Amino acid sequence: MNNFTKMLVLFAALMLITPGCGGDDDHHDHDHGTTVDEGTAADEGTAADEGTAADEGTAADEGTASDEGTASDEGTAPDLCETYCDLAAANCTDDNALDWGDSDCATVCAGYSAEGADGDAGGDTVQCRIYHLEVAGTDGDTSAAVHCPHGSSDGGGVCVDAEPAGACANDADQAVIADEAVDQSGVASACGKQAFLGQIEDPLACLVEGSGLTSECATCYIGVVSCATPLTECVQFALCSDDCDALALACACAREAAGCHEEFDTCSGETTDAVEGCQ
Repeated sequence: MNNFTKMLVLFAALMLITPGCGGDDDHHDHDHGTTVDEGTAADEGTAADEGTAADEGTAADEGTASDEGTASDEGTAPDLCETYCDLAAANCTDDNALDWGDSDCATVCAGYSAEGADGDAGGDTVQCRIYHLEVAGTDGDTSAAVHCPHGSSDGGGVCVDAEPAGACANDADQAVIADEAVDQSGVASACGKQAFLGQIEDPLACLVEGSGLTSECATCYIGVVSCATPLTECVQFALCSDDCDALALACACAREAAGCHEEFDTCSGETTDAVEGCQ
């Protein structure tokens, strides 16, 4: 092959190769743009560019429960003393106005018990006083004259602690009854036994001296002894001098069955516990 022919063949080969190279130039990933050229996540916008939860607004930005208002912000139930003093000012005026002495309503009210329930009509509590001050405003001066005293600091004889009824319902006798060192029932039994045996003439005086009870209250205890005197079990107990526990129980059970304890409760205002161990 001559030189000219060789040159033509070489030129043709180059022409065939050139499109392939051009395709590489036009279509290579680098020419079109890699992911970086087209835009990485950073170019297009990361979550931070588009707005994180913080950019768009966290719960704190939008408003927490505190921002929107807690129960405290919306308002709690009115304070009992505030209610009490508002009612006193509104419903107990002029001749029915309540007297706070050298103090004021809020200070006096702070000393009341709040252990009552709404609507209580009795008891030494702020709830009782509120109830009566509410009623005081229902019928003009008539209701106010009746109910404002009940809402006062001393309770007007209505909003007060109930006193026990009966001969033992006084501070002196209640102190003796509450004193665990004094066995008034035991003293009454001993005095009754001595009277039964003829050793003393006045079991009542014996009990008053031996226990410290008033004569009125002591009468109720001696009444139990008198009620039991005819009972065989109690006679046997009175005559017993040694190992008398079984007879003591038998006498107590007989007294209970005969209604002696019920009579005592009515007389004294106390409540006798049921006797355990009775057949």
